[in-house]
Amino acid sequence: MTLHLSRRTPRRILAAALGLSLAVGLAACSSDNNSDNSDSVTSSASIGSTDSTTAPEGYYPHTQETHYGDVSIKEQPERVVALTITAADQLISLGITPIAVATLGGDKSKAFENSPWLAGKIEDKIHPELLKDGKADPEAIAKMNPDLIIGEKYTFPDKETWDKVNLIAPAILPTYPDSSARSIDWRDSLRSTAEPLGLTDKSAAIISDIEDKYRSSGLPEGKFTYNYMVFTNDEFSYGNGGPLDMLGLSASPNQKNSVSGNTFSLENVNQIDGDLVIILATPQQQKDKLTSDRNFNDLEQTKRGSVLFAEFSEGAALNGGGPLALQWLLPRITPTIEKLK
Repeated sequence: MTLHLSRRTPRRILAAALGLSLAVGLAACSSDNNSDNSDSVTSSASIGSTDSTTAPEGYYPHTQETHYGDVSIKEQPERVVALTITAADQLISLGITPIAVATLGGDKSKAFENSPWLAGKIEDKIHPELLKDGKADPEAIAKMNPDLIIGEKYTFPDKETWDKVNLIAPAILPTYPDSSARSIDWRDSLRSTAEPLGLTDKSAAIISDIEDKYRSSGLPEGKFTYNYMVFTNDEFSYGNGGPLDMLGLSASPNQKNSVSGNTFSLENVNQIDGDLVIILATPQQQKDKLTSDRNFNDLEQTKRGSVLFAEFSEGAALNGGGPLALQWLLPRITPTIEKLK
């Protein structure tokens, strides 16, 4: 059994990673493409079918499987630290306000430039110091005195880091399908965050609500495919476009939602094989290079208008966003989806 320090003992940590894993790290970082923070987002109170924020009677002690091993949660957590923007999104959707949220970079005023769905919700909870060199900092986390810590694989890049944080308080991260995977389905990530809080039923209601919203805006099941990718340094790489399956789309044969790091060059642009193509091209010069490329412009998807160049915030929402991010994203991708009808 994993040992933990007393809940009243000082503690610390957090991080967010960019790279090709994008997802949460993208939402936390600054970029060349910033979205308008004034856009409204459906309140978290409207998600799910229950207002309860506590576990059922008799739920604790509870043992949860994580990527690095089992953890034991002895009682209802009250001081939860979110090491990623996605974790903060998930917690708020579940009705929990984290005591601290980690982001990359030291400028708190820019924390939500690329995650506008959280604007006005947790500005006073931002603690960039929870991450050090892009991974969880146990010393900084301990100072928050948490009784639960929610992270992802990139905040715990190795078991040694996770072990140190897990001595402070139960450190939760999802299980991953294989050792190389850097991203998982948003539903599995939400369930992992909900489980230590005893809110599994609430996470199921949230998932059902969002799936219904996407399905009502979507396409005939199984008729069309998608690609979601990043174009940077003159190379394409795949992001996790899993949420697009809620629209009736399916991953194209070449799409790799595990975000395992495979890349291909612009000269092989014909590897883009989805009917709907969403591309995060960064910086702006990379988008310019694509839009002026003859082979790219000759693609059937380009001619049809079913290619969407995503803003940084849109890429973050799609590639690892929580429930609030996915609600915010839906109306932004719907016009391009309509081109397939």
